[in-house]
Amino acid sequence: MKILIVILLTISTSSYSAVVKSKDAERTCSLYRVTTETTPINQGEITIFSKDVYGLSFKNMEVDFENKKVFVDPMINVIMGINRTLETGRVFISASNPDFTFLINQLNRKLYILEQVCINENHELIYAKFFEAPTLDNSFN
Repeated sequence: MKILIVILLTISTSSYSAVVKSKDAERTCSLYRVTTETTPINQGEITIFSKDVYGLSFKNMEVDFENKKVFVDPMINVIMGINRTLETGRVFISASNPDFTFLINQLNRKLYILEQVCINENHELIYAKFFEAPTLDNSFN
């Protein structure tokens, strides 16, 4: 019973709500972002999934040693639900990506939950970003 109460409290206090899509013109890729209470939907963003989302992650890594690429399935993580794929088809991370090591180490979704993922039209992962740590509000001092 205690476990059920903790789960219900976790779900009801979750501030994550949806995945939105916009264009990153500077890096020419589609930016997928998880919205929160502090980072709501902005003008120009389109909601692509609006259930209780708590982050993005990667799954099913496949290494192509010959072409120096790593293929992954970007996933939308849903609270108490069935996770779903972010895009149709797999995306790849090129060895030339400056964040290559960081990106391929994000496969353990229990440790690493991403807020943003940017994928270009060739299904190449350009960048990904963790949720930023909340800042303390010292206005009550």
